[in-house]
Amino acid sequence: NDKNNESFKSSHADLVRCAVLDSFASETCDQMMNSYRQSHHLLRDYDIIESSPKRKGNLLLFITTCLGIHDSSHKSLVSTSVIKHWINSCLVLNTDESHLEEKLILEDEAGSNYFLKALLILASLPGCELISTEEVLNLIFESWFEGGMIWNE
Repeated sequence: NDKNNESFKSSHADLVRCAVLDSFASETCDQMMNSYRQSHHLLRDYDIIESSPKRKGNLLLFITTCLGIHDSSHKSLVSTSVIKHWINSCLVLNTDESHLEEKLILEDEAGSNYFLKALLILASLPGCELISTEEVLNLIFESWFEGGMIWNE
């Protein structure tokens, strides 16, 4: 019976995994990270936060579901290329800003970088092979760099 359950879970994940979900997941990451970075630029440059429309839905739940974190088999619903895209999008050192000291102002006290948070949760799972050791170190560095709630967890 457990064997049937495992094959159902595996086939269920395989049914959901597709190019459309990969594309949607990548676009969602791009939009969220652009919004996240822009809000920090506004804080740094103008000391104001413009009100922006609030997202409906639970973005962290969407990301962790795509990564398979809530499933006991930890089978990802998105391809490894999407996960790599998410990792690269999270790393502030990949942005075109030139001065490291300017970036240190961007402390994320609320822990709103959900992609970073979800990737660190995934990396902490026993036997995770979707994120390399080097990528884990870069994500941990990014967490320290952004500070706030994610680093403190």
